[in-house]
Amino acid sequence: MRGDITAGYMGDFQRTMYGGAPDEPPPSEPPRRSTRNQAKNFLSVVGQDPDAYASITSAQQAYTSDLLRVERR
Repeated sequence: MRGDITAGYMGDFQRTMYGGAPDEPPPSEPPRRSTRNQAKNFLSVVGQDPDAYASITSAQQAYTSDLLRVERR
């Protein structure tokens, strides 16, 4: 379930991990360390569930592909 919820907010989650707006590629400078560490800790726990890991990974790949497609326009 947590994987599906995270997958539904992939833009927000990516922004937390890498900084920037949810609809743009990650910036070169990382966000505040505490927020990023919280997201990493969350992923380390949720990622132990194979279904949650699959949901998050699929959503991240789709989200990134969509960003790349928009950038090409």
